[in-house]
Amino acid sequence: MAKNRKQTLVPNRRAIIKSGVMGLAVVTLGVAGCKNAIFRPQSPDELATQLRSEAEDVKYIGDVCRIWGLNFAKVEHIALANGLRGTGSDPANNGQREILVNEMKAVHVDDPNKILASKNTSLVLVQGFLPPAAQKGDRFDIRIGTLERTKTSSLRGGYCMETFLRPYARLGNRTRSGHSVALAKGPILIDAHYDGSESDISRLNGTILGGGRVTEDRTIGLAIATDAASVRTATRIANAINARFAIYDDTGKVGVASAKSDRNVELKIPKEYKHNMGRFLRVVMNIAFENPKTNTNSRVEKLELQLNDPSSARKAALRLEGIGIDSTGVLRRALNHSDEEVRFYAAESLAYLGKDTGVAHLEEIARKNQMFRWHALTALASLKETKSGKALSNLMHSEDVATRYGAFKSMLARSPQDPLVSGKLVGNSFFLHVVPSSAKSALHISRRTRPEIVIFNDKQTFGDKFLYIQSGMTAKSIGRNQIEIKIYMQNDGDKVITCSNRVSEVIEKISSLGCDYGCIIEMLLEAKKEGNINSEVVVDAGPKATDNRRQRARWAQNQLPGEDDQVDVAGPLPELFREAGEGSGINDYDEQANESSAASTTETVEPVEQKKSLFDRIKNPFKRKN
Repeated sequence: MAKNRKQTLVPNRRAIIKSGVMGLAVVTLGVAGCKNAIFRPQSPDELATQLRSEAEDVKYIGDVCRIWGLNFAKVEHIALANGLRGTGSDPANNGQREILVNEMKAVHVDDPNKILASKNTSLVLVQGFLPPAAQKGDRFDIRIGTLERTKTSSLRGGYCMETFLRPYARLGNRTRSGHSVALAKGPILIDAHYDGSESDISRLNGTILGGGRVTEDRTIGLAIATDAASVRTATRIANAINARFAIYDDTGKVGVASAKSDRNVELKIPKEYKHNMGRFLRVVMNIAFENPKTNTNSRVEKLELQLNDPSSARKAALRLEGIGIDSTGVLRRALNHSDEEVRFYAAESLAYLGKDTGVAHLEEIARKNQMFRWHALTALASLKETKSGKALSNLMHSEDVATRYGAFKSMLARSPQDPLVSGKLVGNSFFLHVVPSSAKSALHISRRTRPEIVIFNDKQTFGDKFLYIQSGMTAKSIGRNQIEIKIYMQNDGDKVITCSNRVSEVIEKISSLGCDYGCIIEMLLEAKKEGNINSEVVVDAGPKATDNRRQRARWAQNQLPGEDDQVDVAGPLPELFREAGEGSGINDYDEQANESSAASTTETVEPVEQKKSLFDRIKNPFKRKN
């Protein structure tokens, strides 16, 4: 009987177009009677015609708006690096030196020129990218480099003294700087620690993981198209968003949207979207703002049909998520769909709606499908239900190291105090996490966000030929699963300690003797290269960069990527897994935003590009060796 209803669905819907209200009642009863059916017309062309014939009368925010504030803001300045152990240099007499001397005097440093002349210091260039919607106190990575003709030979062991970061722009024949919007300081991790190279570019460039701190909030919002702009429209848009999303501040519960003018609506990011701002913005663009309450049931029924077709499921899920709690029934039913992509979009939306019904699907997709993995993991991180924590815990037993580390990072973002991932601060230099795992041993080294080493399965050991030599220290195997660590002291004689050959114990012992994060990285990578560690060692396991142009082209043709394509069909990477400067990609992936009349709105939109600054005019100061 269900089969007969499915076969007669398309003819009945065609009759609706001719019979008006009576037909609508018929199809409503038909949908109610077949809630668990997956409606698929026999022909894709028939489905496309069907969906077009059911176009909704309401307007979506994306029809009249575009988003501003999506750019990563580049900030930079001059700073002093000290602690260089004789590898620094006295900077040349130029504008950069003058800036640094004046700033040192401003904070009452005695005799700045004497300090700059020391071989233990160097003038460095500091650069970072403030993420969209960054809030005061947020952390971000800092890149460090030297001037092109510097006499500094290495930044190894250096510490960047605190400096104020600001935007720079070329205006006419002069370089102008804005006011300070961030601070930067911290230990410098040179590129040579990772690549083992002794080239100038590896020794003279590096990173301060999480070394930047935002000192001024960045705003994000909507720009309304000129032909639609009015105070009434801006107010209606803000009200539609606030009917769906709210946050808590010092005054209590408030809406996330504020109409600032007839063309400008500012937005705040709800906490459940903290790690996936791009998704929040895409949901906002798919919220109806003209009479959305009067036809919600009808819209949900039509969106259910679209959700059950893979070619339209992504946008349908966003629109259902924009409707809110009234759409959960539709999304739950889609979890039984035969198509994995449909199941994923439904489970993802349910997670952001605070429902754990689709957790099992997100776990399965994260384990098996790399194109959806990072979005599934982020959705699990956004959900505070017990099931999501259990799913992430399960994924830390995956044989794939990228999946394992992605699950760890999601769990750390979701529940930083969870004993499974909390770890410890070692030597006041980096975080060490030992995570139980039934999968093969793996050790992960972070190159961004924060200095951390994650050991999956604490059975990892160094081999009997292990040897690591650093200035002032030697660590070597001495038989019977023992490691001897010798520190050479100038006045008090050598200091010798022993420990087991377990990797986690050796890391802690050496760190307690003054070996920093860079030293530990070199030791681990060297041991792996020499075959003296019984573990896989991975640096920055994570998603590959997405080819946006190829992805847009595929979506425009309703094509799915091939197995070998590094393309993320779920949308732009969530902030949780994206590198600084990649952008949110909202306008790259939301066809509605691209096609709207708001695309011509430019005067109220923040610029996404900056003029070349004084640092850009220095040849390759931050280029990393590949």
